[in-house]
Amino acid sequence: MDTRESLEEEVLGWLDEEGDTSTVRTNVRNALGTAHRQRLLETDWPFLLWPEPQTFALVSGQKNYALHSEYGRPLYFRNVTEDKDLVEVPFRNYEPSYTDEQFRFVLWNRSPVAAHPSSASPLSIVSSASGDTSASRAINVRGMTADGMASEAIAPNGTTPVASTNTYLPGGLIRVSKVGTWTGTMTMTSNAGAVTNLKLLAAEKARTYQQIRMLWTPSAVDEIEYQFFRNPTSLDDDDAVPDIPFPHSGILVWDALLLLAAYDGRIDSARKAIWSDNQQRMDLAMRQAFLDGQSLKAEPAQIHEIDD
Repeated sequence: MDTRESLEEEVLGWLDEEGDTSTVRTNVRNALGTAHRQRLLETDWPFLLWPEPQTFALVSGQKNYALHSEYGRPLYFRNVTEDKDLVEVPFRNYEPSYTDEQFRFVLWNRSPVAAHPSSASPLSIVSSASGDTSASRAINVRGMTADGMASEAIAPNGTTPVASTNTYLPGGLIRVSKVGTWTGTMTMTSNAGAVTNLKLLAAEKARTYQQIRMLWTPSAVDEIEYQFFRNPTSLDDDDAVPDIPFPHSGILVWDALLLLAAYDGRIDSARKAIWSDNQQRMDLAMRQAFLDGQSLKAEPAQIHEIDD
Protein backbone atom coordinates (compact mmCIF):
# COMPACT_ATOMS: atom_id res chain seq x y z
CA MET A 1 0.00 0.00 0.00
CA ASP A 2 1.42 3.36 -1.00
CA THR A 3 1.48 6.28 1.44
CA ARG A 4 2.51 9.86 0.92
CA GLU A 5 5.82 9.11 2.63
CA SER A 6 6.63 6.09 0.46
CA LEU A 7 5.78 8.03 -2.70
CA GLU A 8 7.95 10.93 -1.51
CA GLU A 9 10.92 8.64 -1.02
CA GLU A 10 10.53 7.16 -4.48
CA VAL A 11 10.36 10.61 -6.09
CA LEU A 12 13.37 11.79 -4.08
CA GLY A 13 15.26 8.70 -5.22
CA TRP A 14 14.70 9.58 -8.87
CA LEU A 15 15.97 13.08 -8.09
CA ASP A 16 19.08 11.71 -6.35
CA GLU A 17 17.88 13.35 -3.11
CA GLU A 18 17.26 10.34 -0.87
CA GLY A 19 16.67 11.35 2.75
CA ASP A 20 16.45 15.06 1.96
CA THR A 21 14.69 17.14 4.64
CA SER A 22 14.97 20.59 3.03
CA THR A 23 13.05 22.51 0.39
CA VAL A 24 13.38 19.66 -2.11
CA ARG A 25 11.20 17.37 0.05
CA THR A 26 8.68 20.19 0.53
CA ASN A 27 8.47 20.67 -3.23
CA VAL A 28 8.10 16.92 -3.76
CA ARG A 29 5.31 16.82 -1.19
CA ASN A 30 3.52 19.72 -2.88
CA ALA A 31 3.94 18.12 -6.31
CA LEU A 32 2.42 14.86 -5.06
CA GLY A 33 -0.55 16.75 -3.63
CA THR A 34 -1.07 18.63 -6.89
CA ALA A 35 -0.71 15.44 -8.97
CA HIS A 36 -3.21 13.65 -6.72
CA ARG A 37 -5.85 16.35 -7.18
CA GLN A 38 -5.26 16.74 -10.92
CA ARG A 39 -5.37 13.01 -11.60
CA LEU A 40 -8.59 12.49 -9.65
CA LEU A 41 -10.43 15.51 -11.01
CA GLU A 42 -9.88 14.70 -14.68
CA THR A 43 -12.63 12.07 -15.01
CA ASP A 44 -15.34 10.13 -13.15
CA TRP A 45 -13.25 7.46 -11.44
CA PRO A 46 -15.53 4.73 -10.06
CA PHE A 47 -13.46 4.38 -6.87
CA LEU A 48 -14.59 7.93 -5.94
CA LEU A 49 -18.27 6.99 -6.16
CA TRP A 50 -20.01 7.68 -2.84
CA PRO A 51 -20.98 4.29 -1.34
CA GLU A 52 -24.70 4.99 -0.87
CA PRO A 53 -27.27 7.17 -2.65
CA GLN A 54 -28.31 10.31 -0.75
CA THR A 55 -31.77 11.82 -0.47
CA PHE A 56 -33.47 15.09 0.39
CA ALA A 57 -37.11 16.14 0.50
CA LEU A 58 -38.52 18.95 -1.59
CA VAL A 59 -40.04 21.80 0.39
CA SER A 60 -43.10 23.59 -0.95
CA GLY A 61 -42.04 26.88 -2.51
CA GLN A 62 -38.28 26.24 -2.13
CA LYS A 63 -36.08 25.96 -5.24
CA ASN A 64 -32.51 25.73 -3.88
CA TYR A 65 -31.13 22.72 -1.96
CA ALA A 66 -27.66 21.96 -0.61
CA LEU A 67 -26.09 18.62 -1.53
CA HIS A 68 -23.69 16.46 0.47
CA SER A 69 -20.53 18.26 1.68
CA GLU A 70 -18.32 15.71 -0.16
CA TYR A 71 -20.18 16.13 -3.48
CA GLY A 72 -17.82 16.47 -6.44
CA ARG A 73 -19.61 15.34 -9.62
CA PRO A 74 -23.08 13.92 -10.22
CA LEU A 75 -23.99 10.43 -11.34
CA TYR A 76 -27.78 10.87 -11.36
CA PHE A 77 -30.71 12.69 -9.74
CA ARG A 78 -34.11 11.01 -9.49
CA ASN A 79 -37.52 11.91 -8.10
CA VAL A 80 -38.31 8.58 -6.43
CA THR A 81 -41.79 9.71 -5.41
CA GLU A 82 -42.75 10.28 -9.04
CA ASP A 83 -40.38 7.52 -10.31
CA LYS A 84 -38.83 9.90 -12.82
CA ASP A 85 -35.27 11.03 -13.55
CA LEU A 86 -34.40 14.70 -13.18
CA VAL A 87 -32.82 16.35 -16.23
CA GLU A 88 -29.87 18.70 -15.79
CA VAL A 89 -29.96 21.92 -17.79
CA PRO A 90 -26.53 23.50 -18.48
CA PHE A 91 -26.15 27.20 -17.77
CA ARG A 92 -25.96 28.05 -21.46
CA ASN A 93 -29.52 26.72 -21.84
CA TYR A 94 -30.87 28.35 -18.69
CA GLU A 95 -33.66 30.40 -20.25
CA PRO A 96 -37.05 31.72 -19.15
CA SER A 97 -38.66 29.02 -21.30
CA TYR A 98 -37.59 26.47 -18.67
CA THR A 99 -39.36 28.26 -15.84
CA ASP A 100 -41.83 25.97 -14.07
CA GLU A 101 -40.78 23.00 -16.21
CA GLN A 102 -40.95 20.12 -13.76
CA PHE A 103 -38.12 17.56 -13.40
CA ARG A 104 -35.45 19.96 -14.70
CA PHE A 105 -32.66 21.51 -12.64
CA VAL A 106 -29.37 23.38 -12.80
CA LEU A 107 -26.33 22.92 -10.58
CA TRP A 108 -26.21 26.27 -8.79
CA ASN A 109 -23.45 27.99 -6.83
CA ARG A 110 -21.72 26.62 -3.73
CA SER A 111 -22.89 27.66 -0.27
CA PRO A 112 -20.84 27.99 2.94
CA VAL A 113 -23.72 26.50 4.93
CA ALA A 114 -25.89 23.41 4.58
CA ALA A 115 -29.04 25.49 5.18
CA HIS A 116 -29.65 29.24 5.19
CA PRO A 117 -31.98 30.97 7.67
CA SER A 118 -35.58 30.30 6.72
CA SER A 119 -36.41 33.94 7.49
CA ALA A 120 -34.45 36.96 8.72
CA SER A 121 -32.66 35.75 11.84
CA PRO A 122 -29.58 36.14 14.00
CA LEU A 123 -27.18 33.21 14.05
CA SER A 124 -26.15 31.23 17.12
CA ILE A 125 -22.93 29.26 17.61
CA VAL A 126 -22.07 26.69 20.29
CA SER A 127 -19.33 24.11 20.86
CA SER A 128 -19.55 20.59 22.15
CA ALA A 129 -16.48 21.35 24.32
CA SER A 130 -16.37 23.85 27.18
CA GLY A 131 -12.80 24.91 26.36
CA ASP A 132 -13.67 26.55 23.05
CA THR A 133 -13.77 30.19 24.14
CA SER A 134 -12.37 33.63 23.25
CA ALA A 135 -11.82 35.59 20.06
CA SER A 136 -8.87 33.37 19.13
CA ARG A 137 -11.46 30.76 18.06
CA ALA A 138 -14.01 33.12 16.55
CA ILE A 139 -16.37 32.29 13.70
CA ASN A 140 -16.13 34.88 10.90
CA VAL A 141 -19.42 35.50 9.14
CA ARG A 142 -20.29 37.62 6.11
CA GLY A 143 -23.79 37.88 4.70
CA MET A 144 -26.72 40.00 3.62
CA THR A 145 -28.76 41.92 6.16
CA ALA A 146 -31.68 44.30 5.72
CA ASP A 147 -29.12 47.13 5.62
CA GLY A 148 -26.75 45.46 3.14
CA MET A 149 -23.70 43.23 3.38
CA ALA A 150 -22.23 42.90 6.87
CA SER A 151 -19.33 41.04 8.48
CA GLU A 152 -18.67 40.08 12.07
CA ALA A 153 -16.64 37.75 14.26
CA ILE A 154 -18.63 35.70 16.77
CA ALA A 155 -16.48 34.63 19.73
CA PRO A 156 -17.57 31.26 21.17
CA ASN A 157 -18.28 30.62 24.84
CA GLY A 158 -17.85 26.87 25.06
CA THR A 159 -21.11 24.97 25.48
CA THR A 160 -23.05 28.22 26.03
CA PRO A 161 -24.68 29.50 22.81
CA VAL A 162 -23.59 32.91 21.54
CA ALA A 163 -25.77 34.96 19.17
CA SER A 164 -24.59 37.10 16.28
CA THR A 165 -24.97 40.85 16.36
CA ASN A 166 -26.49 40.98 12.88
CA THR A 167 -29.72 39.52 11.56
CA TYR A 168 -29.13 37.66 8.28
CA LEU A 169 -31.58 37.22 5.41
CA PRO A 170 -32.56 33.90 3.79
CA GLY A 171 -29.95 32.81 1.24
CA GLY A 172 -27.66 35.66 2.22
CA LEU A 173 -24.71 33.92 3.90
CA ILE A 174 -21.63 33.99 1.65
CA ARG A 175 -18.83 33.19 4.12
CA VAL A 176 -18.54 31.25 7.36
CA SER A 177 -15.04 30.36 8.53
CA LYS A 178 -13.32 29.42 11.77
CA VAL A 179 -10.30 31.05 13.39
CA GLY A 180 -7.93 28.57 14.99
CA THR A 181 -8.52 24.91 15.87
CA TRP A 182 -11.32 23.98 18.24
CA THR A 183 -11.49 21.16 20.73
CA GLY A 184 -15.12 20.30 19.98
CA THR A 185 -17.63 20.47 17.15
CA MET A 186 -19.09 23.86 16.25
CA THR A 187 -22.82 24.01 15.53
CA MET A 188 -24.44 27.08 13.99
CA THR A 189 -28.21 27.51 14.08
CA SER A 190 -30.77 30.19 13.22
CA ASN A 191 -34.49 30.88 13.59
CA ALA A 192 -34.44 30.10 17.32
CA GLY A 193 -32.74 26.75 16.72
CA ALA A 194 -35.25 25.55 14.13
CA VAL A 195 -32.62 25.59 11.35
CA THR A 196 -29.17 23.96 11.68
CA ASN A 197 -27.05 26.01 9.33
CA LEU A 198 -23.65 24.35 9.70
CA LYS A 199 -21.52 21.96 11.70
CA LEU A 200 -17.71 22.08 11.67
CA LEU A 201 -15.53 19.39 13.20
CA ALA A 202 -12.67 20.45 15.48
CA ALA A 203 -10.00 20.80 12.77
CA GLU A 204 -12.29 22.07 9.99
CA LYS A 205 -11.97 25.72 9.02
CA ALA A 206 -14.97 25.86 6.70
CA ARG A 207 -17.16 23.83 4.35
CA THR A 208 -18.88 24.46 1.06
CA TYR A 209 -21.98 22.75 -0.27
CA GLN A 210 -22.92 22.36 -3.93
CA GLN A 211 -26.45 23.64 -4.46
CA ILE A 212 -29.04 22.34 -6.88
CA ARG A 213 -31.79 24.66 -8.14
CA MET A 214 -35.10 23.30 -9.36
CA LEU A 215 -36.48 25.01 -12.46
CA TRP A 216 -39.98 24.80 -11.10
CA THR A 217 -41.48 25.83 -7.80
CA PRO A 218 -42.10 22.61 -5.85
CA SER A 219 -45.53 22.21 -4.32
CA ALA A 220 -45.25 18.59 -3.13
CA VAL A 221 -42.89 17.03 -0.59
CA ASP A 222 -41.26 14.63 -3.06
CA GLU A 223 -38.15 12.62 -2.23
CA ILE A 224 -35.12 13.28 -4.43
CA GLU A 225 -32.40 10.63 -4.60
CA TYR A 226 -28.94 11.29 -6.01
CA GLN A 227 -25.61 9.51 -6.34
CA PHE A 228 -22.30 11.33 -6.77
CA PHE A 229 -18.54 11.09 -7.12
CA ARG A 230 -16.84 12.58 -4.06
CA ASN A 231 -14.04 15.11 -3.99
CA PRO A 232 -10.45 13.85 -3.59
CA THR A 233 -9.02 13.74 -0.09
CA SER A 234 -5.85 15.66 0.76
CA LEU A 235 -2.49 14.00 1.36
CA ASP A 236 -2.04 15.83 4.66
CA ASP A 237 0.38 13.56 6.52
CA ASP A 238 3.04 10.91 5.97
CA ASP A 239 0.63 8.02 6.53
CA ALA A 240 -2.05 9.39 4.19
CA VAL A 241 -3.08 6.80 1.60
CA PRO A 242 -3.93 8.11 -1.90
CA ASP A 243 -7.48 7.74 -3.18
CA ILE A 244 -6.06 5.94 -6.22
CA PRO A 245 -6.04 2.20 -5.40
CA PHE A 246 -2.71 0.38 -5.16
CA PRO A 247 -0.74 -0.40 -7.31
CA HIS A 248 -2.09 2.24 -9.68
CA SER A 249 -1.27 4.91 -7.08
CA GLY A 250 2.32 4.63 -8.31
CA ILE A 251 1.38 6.87 -11.24
CA LEU A 252 1.68 9.79 -8.82
CA VAL A 253 5.45 9.28 -8.80
CA TRP A 254 5.68 9.99 -12.54
CA ASP A 255 3.10 12.79 -12.37
CA ALA A 256 5.06 14.50 -9.59
CA LEU A 257 8.42 14.08 -11.33
CA LEU A 258 7.10 15.69 -14.49
CA LEU A 259 5.64 18.55 -12.44
CA LEU A 260 9.08 19.05 -10.87
CA ALA A 261 10.99 18.82 -14.16
CA ALA A 262 10.71 22.54 -14.85
CA TYR A 263 11.82 23.37 -11.30
CA ASP A 264 15.01 21.31 -11.18
CA GLY A 265 17.49 22.47 -13.83
CA ARG A 266 19.53 19.27 -13.44
CA ILE A 267 16.87 17.14 -15.10
CA ASP A 268 17.80 16.28 -18.68
CA SER A 269 15.52 15.36 -21.57
CA ALA A 270 16.44 11.66 -21.39
CA ARG A 271 15.17 11.28 -17.84
CA LYS A 272 12.02 13.27 -18.64
CA ALA A 273 11.37 10.96 -21.60
CA ILE A 274 11.59 7.89 -19.32
CA TRP A 275 9.25 9.46 -16.76
CA SER A 276 6.79 10.47 -19.46
CA ASP A 277 6.81 6.95 -20.94
CA ASN A 278 6.21 5.40 -17.52
CA GLN A 279 3.40 7.88 -16.87
CA GLN A 280 1.67 7.01 -20.15
CA ARG A 281 1.90 3.29 -19.48
CA MET A 282 0.50 3.65 -15.97
CA ASP A 283 -2.22 5.97 -17.24
CA LEU A 284 -3.34 3.41 -19.81
CA ALA A 285 -3.31 0.61 -17.23
CA MET A 286 -5.33 2.74 -14.82
CA ARG A 287 -7.95 3.63 -17.42
CA GLN A 288 -8.26 0.03 -18.58
CA ALA A 289 -8.67 -1.13 -14.99
CA PHE A 290 -11.26 1.40 -13.87
CA LEU A 291 -12.99 2.82 -16.95
CA ASP A 292 -13.28 -0.28 -19.17
CA GLY A 293 -15.23 -3.45 -18.54
CA GLN A 294 -12.98 -6.30 -17.37
CA SER A 295 -15.29 -9.30 -17.05
CA LEU A 296 -16.49 -11.72 -19.72
CA LYS A 297 -19.14 -10.18 -21.99
CA ALA A 298 -18.27 -6.69 -20.74
CA GLU A 299 -19.34 -3.96 -23.13
CA PRO A 300 -16.65 -1.62 -24.48
CA ALA A 301 -16.55 1.71 -22.68
CA GLN A 302 -14.16 3.83 -24.66
CA ILE A 303 -11.38 3.88 -27.25
CA HIS A 304 -7.80 4.68 -26.15
CA GLU A 305 -5.24 6.41 -28.33
CA ILE A 306 -2.09 4.42 -27.59
CA ASP A 307 0.41 6.35 -29.67
CA ASP A 308 0.49 9.59 -31.63
